[in-house]
Amino acid sequence: PEWLGRARRALAAPEHFAGGTAALARLAGRSPSHVARAAVRWLGQTPTELVNAARMEFSARQLAETSRPIVEIALDCGLNNLSHFYALFRKRFGVSPRRYRVQAHPTVRG
Repeated sequence: PEWLGRARRALAAPEHFAGGTAALARLAGRSPSHVARAAVRWLGQTPTELVNAARMEFSARQLAETSRPIVEIALDCGLNNLSHFYALFRKRFGVSPRRYRVQAHPTVRG
């Protein structure tokens, strides 16, 4: 549905990351349970997976394009636990954030 696509695109803005799945529901203008059912039905992902994917795409861009400290990027993603950030990143990209940065932007040190 268009409303879900719109909410998903809006979720890519870092200011919504800290709100997590509640922010996705708010952006969609639907109840959290309705968003959850629609996300699984139409996208094959849970709201948590959608939020984390948006967070990781943002963090990958930041790592490749800036020299900002990894901890700052994690905080911008709404993740206060650096270990959790590293686990999500490694699951999504198969490497640590530092390794990703070195591979994507070799002149920037981790």
